[in-house]
Amino acid sequence: MNILQKIVILLVCLTLVSVKIQAQDVSINIINQPSTVTQGSTLGRVTVDICNNDGGSRSAAANRLRPLITLPSSLVGSVIPITTTGWTVLPIDINNPTTLRFENTVAIAPGECSQIVIGYTGVNIGGPLTVTGTLGFNGPQTTGNLTGNDNSTTSITVITGDTDGDGDPDVTDPQPTDPCSWGTGQVLANTSTAWRTADCDGDGVTNY
Repeated sequence: MNILQKIVILLVCLTLVSVKIQAQDVSINIINQPSTVTQGSTLGRVTVDICNNDGGSRSAAANRLRPLITLPSSLVGSVIPITTTGWTVLPIDINNPTTLRFENTVAIAPGECSQIVIGYTGVNIGGPLTVTGTLGFNGPQTTGNLTGNDNSTTSITVITGDTDGDGDPDVTDPQPTDPCSWGTGQVLANTSTAWRTADCDGDGVTNY
């Protein structure tokens, strides 16, 4: 093997090593916890994990990653960021209030994840409907990024809530934690066993 062939082989090896070092896959994963919320509840949460899957030494640079999260507008409202450490919320279309876009303000180290938590209110009964998460980039995507990891989905279901079991949904109940106070929304067939066997007016006869 002459010297020229040796140089060519060396250059090829160095190129392959360089590509391997520079390759950087970043992924997104979203989970709805809980998957079901009651109508009127403000406790809905979507957790978003953005991970730097690089096994080398390269951090995912700050101001490079831009995940976009869209919740079903027909089911939920009051979508707000709850946990955003290391992220900033970017301006989006005001006509899409259930969509949020973020950008990382802090680099994500190799093998590490950064988490975003989004809160929402259950507005309309229905579902399950899809929540989508798409990982975008400020500029070109990272070298070696696997696009199959750039999308994730979960789902939301909103059900009728009746915290005190009096047959009156929380959204119409004047006192949703008091089983002896209900409004015009009460449906006796939906009352709980505890409510049926109780005696709210103290007349010696059970409610039901």
